[in-house]
Formats: sequence, C-alpha cells, structure tokens
Amino acid sequence: MNFDAIAIPLPDSASLRMHTPPPLPRVRVARSQGRANEMSVLRDKRRDSARTRLHMAVNLTRASDLSSRTLWAYDIGLGGMQCRCKDVMFPGTYLDLAFRLPGTRELLKVGAQVASLGESPEGGVTLRVRFCRLSARTQLSIYRFLDKRRDRWSSQEQIGEAPRLFEALLTDAYSALQAEELRELGFVCTPWPQGLMPQAEALTKPQDVKPVVLQ
Repeated sequence: MNFDAIAIPLPDSASLRMHTPPPLPRVRVARSQGRANEMSVLRDKRRDSARTRLHMAVNLTRASDLSSRTLWAYDIGLGGMQCRCKDVMFPGTYLDLAFRLPGTRELLKVGAQVASLGESPEGGVTLRVRFCRLSARTQLSIYRFLDKRRDRWSSQEQIGEAPRLFEALLTDAYSALQAEELRELGFVCTPWPQGLMPQAEALTKPQDVKPVVLQ
C-alpha cells in the first residue's frame, strides 16, 4: 500500500475556530488601596520611632567616583539615618559606611541602601539611607546610643521592633514598584467571547415553570 498517495485533508478555518479556546473573560487587575495605605502608615511609624537628632561624620569606604567621601548625618534610628552630602546618589544605591556614634569610640561599619533623595534647604543633597544586614553587635551599639537619648524619641516609639533584613528591603521595594505599576495600569478588559454573553443571560433569566396537576 502506497501511503504517499493518500491525501490528508487539511482543516479549514471554520473547524479551526471551533477548536480554538475562547479568550479569557474580563479580568480586572488591581491592588487593594487599603493594603498600600496600611503599609505606608507602618513605614511612617517605623521611621518616626526610636530616632534622635545628632551631628556625625559618616565615611564612605568605597566612593572613588564621588567628589567627597564624607556624609553628615543629622538623624539616626534603628533602621537607618538621614544625611547631607554634596554628590547625588540615586535611590537603590548601595553604600559601605563607617562612623563613630557621638560619645563612643567604637567604629561601626555597616552596609546601607539609599531610600530617598531630596534637596537640602542649606544647599546640597539630603539622603535617607536604610541599614542592611546589621550585625547583632552593631544593633546593640545603636540601641544603647538611642536609649541614652530616650527623652528625645518620638511619641510613637516601638522599642521591641527589630530592623528589617536585606531580603525584606528588596521585597518591600519590589512590592512598591509593583503597586505603582498596577495603579498606573488600572485594569485590563478583554471583550466577552462571541456567544458567551447570551448563554450567561439565558442561565440567569427566570424560566416559566408550568404547574403539575396531580390526577
């Protein structure tokens, strides 16, 4: 038997449409605004708790491309500090910092990430940096320094709160970017597939039920 002589019919466009799965129904892609607001409030409370004002020089251990290797911190907390500098460092930049807290001799070396960038009224740039992967010794040193200045803390203090780890910082940053993209996107609508809407209306439409008469 010659199989080469057998003609296999090709499916036409109508049969292809019959076997093509219908598109997905209308999908709404949105993020809960209440959850985003709650996270923002928690971040504000964390930033305002257990903080104190100070004037401290902070050295950048690896900053060959900057004009100045010194930052001037004017506010510090368990999770980070606020500094003034001459150079612009964009949010997300990782820094290696070394400093001595006022009244102490211990040199603290920490990793940090730039969280926000602003303009100083006195000239220059203001940075808000968050600490990353602090050792237990460094955390204890910062806490003892803040504990001595307890009267200068904010009224919204949270003593037992531990600083966030590096992985948590990346998760928060990714969640914030994703929430911003979803807010800009709003929602995506795809049209109802042909024939699906009449079927749905038929299912929800009340049907006439004839009474049954018992003999």
